[in-house]
Amino acid sequence: MDTFKFKSNPNYNPYFSPRSKLLRTGSIISDVQRQIMGYLKHMELRTVQHLYSMCPDNIHSIKYDRVLPDTVRSSLTPVDIEYLDIATRYIRITEINGESINHKYFFKSTGTSRERDQLRDIWIPLDNNIVIISTSLLTGKRVIQYSKAEGHFLNIIERQTLPDELLTQLNTYQRFITEENMCISKYLHELRL
Repeated sequence: MDTFKFKSNPNYNPYFSPRSKLLRTGSIISDVQRQIMGYLKHMELRTVQHLYSMCPDNIHSIKYDRVLPDTVRSSLTPVDIEYLDIATRYIRITEINGESINHKYFFKSTGTSRERDQLRDIWIPLDNNIVIISTSLLTGKRVIQYSKAEGHFLNIIERQTLPDELLTQLNTYQRFITEENMCISKYLHELRL
């Protein structure tokens, strides 16, 4: 079975890779899907910076609130919430440029779950407010894991071939999934929330 391997070149930009060019020309092969899975799992800080540079300056204001999902609020004690600093890392976007929106949630990465990717303080889109609460088998401590937007696509890619248009979108925006999410993340990052 083939495995995805990362380029070791520090100037490597996955968007301009030969496989990416192949993807954009419409010739989709399983290696491309494997490559996209790698991008969704391991987006790097330099890629985030490149993607941020592609954002059009079309977001002028964002309103948000720091609301814990009901599933989390009912399952956590105040000590859990204080210990995990969860309230400062989870937001719901309610308005962009004066227009109300629904179902846009973001999580501020701690940069610890994927150490090599260095995404500390980058805002990552979540998958419709889904939170998984479990107990770590190693430490016995309660663990809160957000269902990130890319998880949905990783599950689908493993089971079926995606349309070329969606593969191109995922290849371009990676863990941000869409241009709008990418620009929201950039805006939130620049606010230094």
